[in-house]
Amino acid sequence: VAILSQGNLICCGSSLFLKRLSGGTYFLTVEINAGTSPDTIQCVVEEIFSSVYVRSSSSAQIVLELEASDMELFEKLCLCLDEMKKANEIASYGISAPTMEEVFLKLSSSSH
Repeated sequence: VAILSQGNLICCGSSLFLKRLSGGTYFLTVEINAGTSPDTIQCVVEEIFSSVYVRSSSSAQIVLELEASDMELFEKLCLCLDEMKKANEIASYGISAPTMEEVFLKLSSSSH
């Protein structure tokens, strides 16, 4: 995969390489049940991860950006979220890697 911006080659490599190059972040999406605040979810995650960025937040869902360098903490995070799901505080959660479109946008904007 090669990424071009304004006619210039920014970088090229496998999709995994480019995702790591762009910052190595993961996205945590949590569907929140009524009675639970997005701030509560954010506080729980911040107790585990040193670097947390709120991507979006509403009364029903919060999306947090987490550093891939903290990969060993994901198990602890999942255990905490599983407990919150059992307590009916959250409906569901998922962890995803950035899409190639997000990688392209990040790398092309950082080249200017």
